[in-house]
Amino acid sequence: MFEQSGLFYSTAPPMRNKEKLTVFEHAYLGKKDAEFGDCMRNYFDENTIEDFWKEKLGRFEVGMYGFDSLFNKYMTMGFDLEKFCGYVKLQDKDGNDQHGKFIKRVMDAKLHIKDKNCADMLEIDPEAEQIKIDREDAFSSDEKMEEAIDQDASEVFQWVMDKNIENLQKMQEEYDIIDFKNLKFYEDGDTIRPGLEKSLGKSRKFLDSILDEETFTELMAKDALARCRWIVEQNRHILIREKDWEKIFTDIEEHKESFGRYYSIQRAKMDSDEIVDMGAALMINDKLYEYSKVLADQISEDLH
Repeated sequence: MFEQSGLFYSTAPPMRNKEKLTVFEHAYLGKKDAEFGDCMRNYFDENTIEDFWKEKLGRFEVGMYGFDSLFNKYMTMGFDLEKFCGYVKLQDKDGNDQHGKFIKRVMDAKLHIKDKNCADMLEIDPEAEQIKIDREDAFSSDEKMEEAIDQDASEVFQWVMDKNIENLQKMQEEYDIIDFKNLKFYEDGDTIRPGLEKSLGKSRKFLDSILDEETFTELMAKDALARCRWIVEQNRHILIREKDWEKIFTDIEEHKESFGRYYSIQRAKMDSDEIVDMGAALMINDKLYEYSKVLADQISEDLH
């Protein structure tokens, strides 16, 4: 239907290497670990990879939603921490220094990093007087954490990484799904990490509210082909398989009301990898979409 209608065609010029790398990274559906990182490093030159990460990090200030996830992805693929420190914006839009805030965000990331050393980046004087900080004491308050950062960042960094990896392992044992990228694998009865589950419910509640838009009403008055065209033309971020698109098109053709699901997702602002992962999962996984409605309704009940 869509090929005959001329929906799919391309007059775009050849892609640059950075664009090829971006497509490669987004389209790959397997585990993005050190082996995947090796593949990137083998097939793309250093300048291309640097431009790729600089562009990704250029959308974030330290502490913005999605920063931790991007850091996790970078390190899991086996890239260099020192270079990452060089990519990060260490001043906010008002010119305020972000070094301490950066270290705190890195500490919060659920990833164990071996043989790391941010001393040079943090400009910590190795000859400066150091105080001893008890491991448990460092987590007792924000003040203690600030003291730890100022006095012995490298050591506390190691402690927090160990603690976070331990907590991550416990979550993996307790819940079936603990991160955004695995939402697409949801099955009936699977348990989802509470924070992620709450985010899913709030997101579904927001998506449903989008259906009040006038554009949605106008599209619902048109035929299925026009609605399918709109979905394809609007999609900028979500990469899914051809068979998933076929299922979506069939769904829109045979069940008119289903268009609201895909319309709302395409109207959402995809400004982080987490939102893209959730959006893709809600588009292709019927069971997750149904469960997200249950979670959204629970939020509504809690407000009354």
